[in-house]
Amino acid sequence: MASQIFKKNSILHVSLVSNSLDESIAFLTGLFDRKPDRIGGSADPAEANAQYRGGPSRASCRLAVWNFDNMYLEVIEPDKEPSAWRDYLDRHGPGLHHIAFEVSDMPDKIAKLEAKGLPLLQLAEFGGGRGRYAYVDAERQIGAAIELLEWY
Repeated sequence: MASQIFKKNSILHVSLVSNSLDESIAFLTGLFDRKPDRIGGSADPAEANAQYRGGPSRASCRLAVWNFDNMYLEVIEPDKEPSAWRDYLDRHGPGLHHIAFEVSDMPDKIAKLEAKGLPLLQLAEFGGGRGRYAYVDAERQIGAAIELLEWY
């Protein structure tokens, strides 16, 4: 299907933003009766060629991930730099930040989403050049951003 944006069965994860990753980890560890499968952080913004609202970004974050059978849950604690994470957290407090989908040909998919009225918020590479992500703003439509994930 030429107009398809997301890969079939491609919801990869949902992501929450938090003021305190440590408090979120403690709460969710008790809720799930297990620790996160991974705790880490974003790539260095300079190496990630990070952009926010069309300009260079120095934003970074800490994160924790719990893997489940069909997807994973990600919790992000952003630093104080301007970012899609920080803006959402400052406006709404902790909550659902984005739903992530796998895509190919990310520039084409961003253009298709922008044509639907969903502007690009943030873009960066991750994993030492293994992939990239982009957030488009769908807060008005669904209450959260949509994340596009593409692996090279």
